[in-house]
Parts: sequence; structure tokens; C-alpha cells
Amino acid sequence: MTSACTSMISRGMDDHGNVEEVVFPQLTEAAQKRAIFVSEDNLSKVSAGVGKEDLYYLLGVPHFREAHGAREWDYVFKFNTLNGDLPQYCQYKVIFDKDMRAQFFYSLPENCATEYSKSKKHK
Repeated sequence: MTSACTSMISRGMDDHGNVEEVVFPQLTEAAQKRAIFVSEDNLSKVSAGVGKEDLYYLLGVPHFREAHGAREWDYVFKFNTLNGDLPQYCQYKVIFDKDMRAQFFYSLPENCATEYSKSKKHK
């Protein structure tokens, strides 16, 4: 069983979803092997307090083997660049509080989800 199958892989998570260290899973561990184009409109609707059902609707199923009750979900997105080069790939992480409400959002490379999206609600 890989680390992506656990309820959390980031270190030092508290009940509110704060973490000491954000950890992204290795891309080779992804259950879904293809990155997806995410709707910029849908991504802009993701904010603190959103539930897992809403995330399913807005972003789809997470790309890794997140277990039931997982406190973090990981996605692999791709965005078109402004200059028309090859798409930019981005890992995107949602961290939930103890009540399973999304609280924090991270991307790797840092800020790629906001750089290539119109949304400014993400860290």
C-alpha cells in the first residue's frame, strides 16, 4: 500500500487542517494516469468550507488512491499557457479539517493553479 492510500500524507496536520509540512504524492503513484484540464470557472468556485461532494462536482475524482475519510485529496491538472506552448502541468492539493470541509489549497509548482487560472482564491 502506498502513502497516497492513507488518510493524510502531509505532516503535522491538526483538526483545523493546518499542516507543518505539505507533502505531495509522487506522480507515479497516481491511480488516474492522465492529467485533466480543469475548468477555470469551477476552480474559481473552490474555497474554504466546500464539501467533498462539491469538489467531486467541480474538480472530479482525485487522481490518487485517497481512502474514505482522507484528510487530503490530490489532483493533477493541466492548463493552457498564454503563449500557446505545451500545457502546464500542476499538482493540486486540498486539505480538509476534521469535519471534512476543505480548508487549505496548495499547488506544485507553487502558485501554478493561480498563475494559469483566473482564480485568486488559492494559496
